[in-house]
Amino acid sequence: MVHSYEIPPLLGEIMAWEKEIKQKVPYLETPTGYFLQFDPSDNGGYRSSPTDAIMFARTGMGGIHFSFLTDFGSVTDLSLAPIIRVDPMNFGNCTKLVANNIRDFFVLHFSEHEGLLLNDFESEEHYLSYLRDQEDEDEDNEEESEISTGRSGNGRRSRCVTWLCSASAFSASLRDMPTCKRYGEHAGTN
Repeated sequence: MVHSYEIPPLLGEIMAWEKEIKQKVPYLETPTGYFLQFDPSDNGGYRSSPTDAIMFARTGMGGIHFSFLTDFGSVTDLSLAPIIRVDPMNFGNCTKLVANNIRDFFVLHFSEHEGLLLNDFESEEHYLSYLRDQEDEDEDNEEESEISTGRSGNGRRSRCVTWLCSASAFSASLRDMPTCKRYGEHAGTN
């Protein structure tokens, strides 16, 4: 059965916001950090992209992209479809379930838990170690920025995007999203 899929409202709102805000943050290639799209006939185009997937975001690196998994048409509302990451260069482990749905995907991304979307962690401890390393790296980068510019640093891009999101048209949607309290709560685990 061929299904006519509609863009999930949250994805549509974020794409509209990104288009609107892009002029205010020209230093960001994409305000969300992803190249967002919606074309129900595009599964990602790689041999490792499942045929029943609909790509909605690309990272711009190594062919990595995120898709709705339609389970061959049994999922009719893409707002409820599981989200997979396809990494064509990760031979033997190209596809991984990363979020229960589009809402959970953006919760992870905008709450600075993007590492869960892009990486594979062996355990909760491994993920927590990764977070500590990221915080140390952020502090080092902010200190370098303050030294080189003589003013306070901007912090991480994702903090900037999170702040911008709170001022956007879809901020109410994001505020209502559940918070990820620990590794694996919303993302698939191995």
